[in-house]
Order: sequence, then structure tokens, then C-alpha cells
Amino acid sequence: MKLIKGYRKEIGYCTFVMQRFSGFALIFYVVAHLSHLVLLTMGEAVYNRVVVLLRSPVMLLLEGLVVVAIQFHILNGIRLLLINGGIWLDDQQDMAWVVLAAILILFIYHFVPLVEQYIGPLL
Repeated sequence: MKLIKGYRKEIGYCTFVMQRFSGFALIFYVVAHLSHLVLLTMGEAVYNRVVVLLRSPVMLLLEGLVVVAIQFHILNGIRLLLINGGIWLDDQQDMAWVVLAAILILFIYHFVPLVEQYIGPLL
């Protein structure tokens, strides 16, 4: 139990775990998206019912999380390539914080128009 309690709590390890988690989440999203496209073969009525479900506020939130997962996976992947390639070996933790800050900024930039589409202007 002691091993789990104090094992690697720094930002680098957290981004490593988040990279794996976002990869699995994106695989799940691709499978769900492809199954949604298969519904096109089942007729217009079935497809329209699913589209109504996909336009719900819960799905809006999930869509925003997919955008965050994609952005994080790409930016953190670039960070890992720079580190593993020996290009950027200094200040790895600072670079991880920059990636997380960029994700937050990009999330706000992309998520605000999605929310405004459903509830109206925010600003």
C-alpha cells in the first residue's frame, strides 16, 4: 500500500496517465462515431431519432470533452516527442504546465460557440 500512496505525483506522470486515458477515450469515440454512421443504412427515421438524442445538452458536454481530449492528446504528444527526441530536455514540468494552459485556452475558444448554439450569447 505504501507504494501506491506516494508513487509519482508530479505533473509529468499525471500527463503520462492523462495521455493514455485520452487515447482510450478517443478510440471509444471513433467506435461510437462509426456506429452512428452505420445508422444511416437503417433508414431515415432511425437516424433522425439518434440525431435528436445527440443534440441534447448532455451530448453537448460530451462533445466538449472530446474536443479537450483531442487537443490534449495532440499537444501532449508533441511535448513527448520533443522530450523523447532530445530536443527539449530542460524544464519538462514547465512545458507540461504550458500544455495544460494551452488546453484550457483552446477549450474556452471552442466550447463557447457550442454553448452559444444551444443557450444563446454568453458575452
